[in-house]
Amino acid sequence: MALFPLQALFEGDLVVLLVPVDDGDPMTVVADKVAHHVVDHRVAARDRPLRSGTTGGRCPTTPRW
Repeated sequence: MALFPLQALFEGDLVVLLVPVDDGDPMTVVADKVAHHVVDHRVAARDRPLRSGTTGGRCPTTPRW
């Protein structure tokens, strides 16, 4: 598996992040990795599941590469 940087913006945050993710990570794990740097730091925790998306819409929960 290969580690690569992913540019991410958490909804409600104003900071664009560069988060290291593995190419085998499902989107739920990617969402958790991004949230780790934001939730309870700059954005309050919410009682709902995390979702990943792109500028074109929501991403599937499993990668297609």
